[in-house]
Amino acid sequence: MFRSTTRTRRRAAGMAAAALLSSGLLTACGSGSADSGPSRSSASRQAEAPTDTPGAGAKGSPKPSQGDVGKMSIFGGEPLTSRHLRLSVDGGSELLADVSGLTMDQPTQQSPGEGFRLIPGEQTSGTVTVVRGSEQSQQFTDLIDGRTQPGTASLDQLDYAGNPTKHFTLQEPRVIRVENGGAQSVTIRFTSLAVG
Repeated sequence: MFRSTTRTRRRAAGMAAAALLSSGLLTACGSGSADSGPSRSSASRQAEAPTDTPGAGAKGSPKPSQGDVGKMSIFGGEPLTSRHLRLSVDGGSELLADVSGLTMDQPTQQSPGEGFRLIPGEQTSGTVTVVRGSEQSQQFTDLIDGRTQPGTASLDQLDYAGNPTKHFTLQEPRVIRVENGGAQSVTIRFTSLAVG
C-alpha cells in the first residue's frame, strides 16, 4: 500500500514536471539526487524551450538556433499580453520590472546512446531572478537583507486591470544573489514551485 502511494505521487510529480517542461514554463537542470545510485549519473543541462514550428524536436526537423536553446518565458498568450508582475512576501507586495531565469533542478540519467534523459519525480529546488521596480516593499527588503525567512512567496502575472492571470507559489524562498546597478536584480532559490 505504501509503495503504491509513493509511486502514484512520483508519477503525478513527473507528469506535472513534464507538463511544465513542455509548456515552456520550466527548464531542467541536473542535480545530485539521493535517489541516484552508482549506475546513474547526474549532469546539468537546460531543456530546450518549445519552438513555434510544428514538429520541432522531431527526428529530421531543424534544431532550434543557439539563441533559442535554454530560453523560456513565463508569459503565455498573445504578444499584447500585459507584462505586469507582482511579488508578495509576508503580506507586502511590490510590482517588479522583470522576471527571468526560472529554472528547476531535475535529476537526469546519462545513457551511452541516448545522452541525458530526465528522471521523473519530485523536483529538489529551483531559482528565479527578479528585477525590483520603483516602489519597493519593506517585506521584500527584509528578505533580501536576511531579516526574515518566510515559508512562501508568490509571484503573480497581472492583466491591465491589476487582476492576477497566473500565480506561482515559491516554497521557502531564500535570496542567494543581489546585483546592484541601475535596477536591483535579485536571485531567489526556492524548494518547490506550485503553478496556479
